[in-house]
Amino acid sequence: MPLHPLVVHFPIVLAVITPIAFIVANIMSKKTDNPKSLWIATTALCVFFSASAFITMELGEQDEEVVEKIISEQTIENHSDWAEAFTWATLAPLLFSGLMVAKNNSWLKPAAIVSSLVVLGLGVQTGHSGGELVYKHNAASAYVSQQALTQKQATPDAVKKERRDDDD
Repeated sequence: MPLHPLVVHFPIVLAVITPIAFIVANIMSKKTDNPKSLWIATTALCVFFSASAFITMELGEQDEEVVEKIISEQTIENHSDWAEAFTWATLAPLLFSGLMVAKNNSWLKPAAIVSSLVVLGLGVQTGHSGGELVYKHNAASAYVSQQALTQKQATPDAVKKERRDDDD
């Protein structure tokens, strides 16, 4: 079983959480005596975010060979290009958050928020293109044996019959 589908949701979820964390840190930093601790927390979040994105991208590249047997290389490359842009872009919020810990310049706060929103946009596009691979192009079938496919087909008639059998 491929590992990419098991970890792919971590960077996507963190892409949503990171801008929220930056906005909260920005608001709370005005109300606390120790704003640096908030930016240390966001930096730690960004480290985990970037690491999860790089791990996910690496695992996706490993799966590429198998999936290319049933899906065009161009379709896979589209997702791969979005994933690469998304992954490398995760370093921008990490950089700005880390600089907030070190320097605490006021321009870094909006830069961190904006960069995390850009990364979120890239994450949405990456997730969409990955979803198309799975649900439109049936990428997961590259890992299903032909025997398993022929043993039980989920045709509309088979589903109706199964539902009628369960009515008793």
